[in-house]
Amino acid sequence: MVEVNERALFFIEGLPNGDHPTWDKEDGESVVNVFHWHDGATLFSKTLRPWLPRRGDNHRLVGGTKGGQKSFTEQLADDLGWTKKQMGGRPALSVYYDAMDAPLLHSTLWNFTAPNDQAQGDSWNDEDLSIWSEGQPRALDAWRRPYPMATAGIPLTFTWDRKKRRCEYRFRPDYSISEPTVIFAPPDCFGGEPRISVTNTRGESVGDLTITRAEERLFLNFQGSAHQEELILRLESST
Repeated sequence: MVEVNERALFFIEGLPNGDHPTWDKEDGESVVNVFHWHDGATLFSKTLRPWLPRRGDNHRLVGGTKGGQKSFTEQLADDLGWTKKQMGGRPALSVYYDAMDAPLLHSTLWNFTAPNDQAQGDSWNDEDLSIWSEGQPRALDAWRRPYPMATAGIPLTFTWDRKKRRCEYRFRPDYSISEPTVIFAPPDCFGGEPRISVTNTRGESVGDLTITRAEERLFLNFQGSAHQEELILRLESST
């Protein structure tokens, strides 16, 4: 396939919440580890108990909501660490998203099932995971959230507080890149147009910056500063 399209990517994965595929960075490039992860306790019980999740790696129960969040983050970070070590840094694919944001993971949300209903669920494998049911979205506030779509530089950290309607993105811009940094920031996530600030780590505002909006996206263009330091973008509710 690469002979036909040199930009083609191959997706590989191991067992869900189990062993990774046998792969080493010497085996080749253009490969993405799309490891499959889920919270097994919620999946099989069909009931969210954030204070009592079950780890997928050692199958132990974890007590407390904060402990559960920490557990999710650790498991995903371990998967990402394996990918970086074994595959030479090849990319890998409301509490699950927070856990994925912490190690800056890409992800695909499972799933969208148009005919989902309360009686039959997804009509497959006794699952009821669709974000769409009976003609309307489900748990919209949990999965419709701001995130950096493209960064002209190096992403460092990203957090989104759904209850406070506030997000913070730390990154190091590369001023040699002419394309903008793009943030998905729907106004309804913030209860209206958000307050926007971009500062350095000393709290000083960034002057050589223009911000434009197109539909639900923010475009940040930095004009040619030679001083490449860490910046902090904050978006928060204005109400």
